[in-house]
Amino acid sequence: MNSRRAWIVLGVLAVPCALLSAFGVVMETIWGDYPETIQFAGITAVFVGMVLASRAWGFDVVTPRSSSDDTGTTFRPDRRLDIALPLVVLGVVINGVCTLSPFVANGQGTHRWPTSLGVVVAVSVAAFLVWRFARWGASKYLRLTPTGIEVGYLRQLSCDWNQVRDVTGVPPGRRARASHDVGILLSDNTFLRLPASTFTPHAAALRNLVAFYWRHPDARVELTDGSAPRRLAATATL
Repeated sequence: MNSRRAWIVLGVLAVPCALLSAFGVVMETIWGDYPETIQFAGITAVFVGMVLASRAWGFDVVTPRSSSDDTGTTFRPDRRLDIALPLVVLGVVINGVCTLSPFVANGQGTHRWPTSLGVVVAVSVAAFLVWRFARWGASKYLRLTPTGIEVGYLRQLSCDWNQVRDVTGVPPGRRARASHDVGILLSDNTFLRLPASTFTPHAAALRNLVAFYWRHPDARVELTDGSAPRRLAATATL
């Protein structure tokens, strides 16, 4: 079974699971079992994220968001995947906190509540995700300008085009393999990495776009006139 079919099957299976877990949220809330409500909410988030991801990856309809101005072009992930993956992460964290953190019984000893440390962990992850979206407008981004490259992923990094030594998919010293990353190797051996599978159906398309503008300085005018997104769209589905 190839990856597309696997994602389609996963999405089909996730739909009833999402509905059942959402029903669990409603029922546990009615019954006043709030710790269980939180756990069911986390499970629901995971399955909803899987459904959204299945729709994009299963049918190869990953479409990047882009914006251009007179200083450059910014690419952001497909909106569905940009919502799906943080949902899955948040759901896993919530369930991990509820399942693995120390618990204390309430006065009746009938429910177990996560300790304040567990609550802090879950809230901190949610706050980080919200802050990232508020700051970058996405979970990650790639900005190309006539003078350089800016990558926002785990942190924000930038470089000039003349600092780039290679555009590849794997860090130096690693065995060559199929990669879903855009990798930018700088002259000082710094390696900028950006997962690209949430931008285009085939991650190599975004990597090839970066390589094209690195090798063709005269074409970088496209980064300020709105042509870069069209160039990516023309090759993303090939």
